[in-house]
Amino acid sequence: MSQCKWCDKKGFFLSLNKKGLCKSCRSIIENEINKNIREIRHSIRVAGNSENKEIIKKHCVSIVNKAYELQKYEKKGLPTINPLPSVLIKEYTTLHDRQIIDYIPEKVSEALSDAEKALFPIREIYGVKVALGNIDSVKSYLASKLYPQIIALINHKGGVGKTTSTINLGAALAELNKTVLLIDFDPQANLTDGMGIEEKELKVSIYNILKGEVICEDGIIKKNEKLSVIPSNIFLTKAEKEFSRDTSNIYLLRNALKGLRGFDYVLIDCPPSLGILTLNALGAAQELIIPLQPEYYALKGIRKLFDVIDFIKRKMNRSLTIKGIIGTRYDSRKILHREVLGKIRESLGNNIFYTVIRENIALAEASSFGKTIFEYKPKCHGAEDYMNLCKELLEKNTNHRQQYS
Repeated sequence: MSQCKWCDKKGFFLSLNKKGLCKSCRSIIENEINKNIREIRHSIRVAGNSENKEIIKKHCVSIVNKAYELQKYEKKGLPTINPLPSVLIKEYTTLHDRQIIDYIPEKVSEALSDAEKALFPIREIYGVKVALGNIDSVKSYLASKLYPQIIALINHKGGVGKTTSTINLGAALAELNKTVLLIDFDPQANLTDGMGIEEKELKVSIYNILKGEVICEDGIIKKNEKLSVIPSNIFLTKAEKEFSRDTSNIYLLRNALKGLRGFDYVLIDCPPSLGILTLNALGAAQELIIPLQPEYYALKGIRKLFDVIDFIKRKMNRSLTIKGIIGTRYDSRKILHREVLGKIRESLGNNIFYTVIRENIALAEASSFGKTIFEYKPKCHGAEDYMNLCKELLEKNTNHRQQYS
């Protein structure tokens, strides 16, 4: 027995066309489907060729409305358009919203923050959880358009390659045409020295910025067209005593970086401790990279650090995420290094970058000359490893943004 896909009429001698429609339905339904398809294709062409936001928005609305019309035929099993109506709805809803977000990003960002604060106390409600997830997605997109991506390089253990990684990951990003700001947040000022900046000659450092004596832009030293530094000096040692008196001081760096423009990435070199300076970095950062030397106690130490990060996410910075863990100072000839790295990969899985930074004397030599590895010896293993790490980081960012796209 034959059955029409649209009107559900049944009959042994019912005549159906290739689309499964009876004689009384076929002309009406096919005309309606074809009309919607023509209008959708017209609007896609206009939106694709226009740079006018209002025109793009108007045709996005038209595409979405017509796609919803086609969905009722799709649900009946009738062929409609390629891509499917559901795909068009998602794509052009996002494009429509982006025209608004890009036009008034500050207002959208402010409204999202207000909504997030209002919803957070009732986040256990399933619908609220979904809404907060959507807010996070839009905020991630906004951050990529409006503000630099702020990444803190952190490990409370010293000598694991934090400063070397901050300098050379930043330099690799600059080599790939990204504008990068490095912040030396360690009182030892190793990054400042490693970038060839004389600590004694500094008039402004990160300490003055945290104190509110100058704005962030006044402390920036431009090393080249794409790479800049906010240096540190010995005065930052006073921060632990001065700033620990008031709990609100954990947001000093975040407040200092508000409104910073002109950079794609900000990389923060954290001190080897979990004091007020590191808390400031965790409060300001969107993402963390953890350099980790493949040694026996590394895995035990990283678990403690994860506990601290979880606490910060609950109490200070809900949007903080771990971008990845870098294996540093790796020597494939050492059995211990191979075994520990294998255990770390087994335990932490996707949290660890595929690229490892091999032990390379040129990296230490470059810092002693105040140069990045790409200035000092661009064809060595160190330069190759940091460039591969940089490309892996950019690939992770692309994959993340495609989730909202």
